Amino acid sequence: MRQKRKGGPWKTTAIGLGVVVCCGLAVLGLGKAGIVNLPEEAYPDHWWQQKSTAAAPTAAPKAEAAAGQQSASPSTPAQAPSAKPAATPQAASAAAGKTQILGQAQSAAAPGGTFEFWNQAVQEVKIAAGQRFSMNEWVKQIVKDKKVDLVEQDLSQLASLMYEAAIRSGMEAGERYLHKELPAYANPGFDVAYEPDRKDLTLLNPFENEVQAGITFNGSLPILHWSGTPVKGWAAPGLDVTKETFAPERILMVDYQLTGGGEVKRKDGKDGQLVKVYKLGKDKEPKTLLYKDYYATQPVEYSRPPTPEELKAAAGTK
Repeated sequence: MRQKRKGGPWKTTAIGLGVVVCCGLAVLGLGKAGIVNLPEEAYPDHWWQQKSTAAAPTAAPKAEAAAGQQSASPSTPAQAPSAKPAATPQAASAAAGKTQILGQAQSAAAPGGTFEFWNQAVQEVKIAAGQRFSMNEWVKQIVKDKKVDLVEQDLSQLASLMYEAAIRSGMEAGERYLHKELPAYANPGFDVAYEPDRKDLTLLNPFENEVQAGITFNGSLPILHWSGTPVKGWAAPGLDVTKETFAPERILMVDYQLTGGGEVKRKDGKDGQLVKVYKLGKDKEPKTLLYKDYYATQPVEYSRPPTPEELKAAAGTK
């Protein structure tokens, strides 16, 4: 007769596991019913719907490394991106690779009659990388091609704007001259006296790319700018301009044509000026003096009639 085979240890193990599962489900049911208090993590609705505690995948590692962004802190709730996100190193380098205004200057007074022509002509001024610009050579070429009349004041006003915008963009100046007194249109520290074939203005483009001039207007006041493609890390230099004023001296002269008493004012004087242009240092570095512009005082002149003794002495010398 065949004997019935015993289940052995495997059967016992299976029965034990079944009992454990049944007990566990019973406890979860009691927990859901509120009879037994269990932590919420112990009875999710469905385990396959549990959210992973790992961070959601972001952009490819290469893109994230290039952007230089850091993930938000786990304790900080996620925020919707703003309409204009802050620039990342990628965006900054992209901006540095685009043409932009490097420096500009606005005139302190409206220009003269022929400035409109020079406004149109200056739009074509370009300085190649590492090359020098000569105001005199440029004006000669324009006059040769267009046969335009030269008005020194308009050209000096244009040269002053070119120079100031160049210094504010980080370009370098070579030849430059001052007027005897600061013109009304020139900003202190950026005066240029230009005279064809006598007084030139030269500028050097130290950048790796070409720069080009352009003009816009704020009402009747011209604004000249230099634009170009800056390299990564470029920044326009900060400038500080100071001005010191000196009162004119008083000169009294004898006028033998005058009769009677008292003094007669013959000529008004002019204040002298000392203008200093500094380049601001980075962080806590001190500012550096770039150059000084000096305008001498012009004395106030007075005349008086001669005294009797001076008349007698003058008569004796004849």
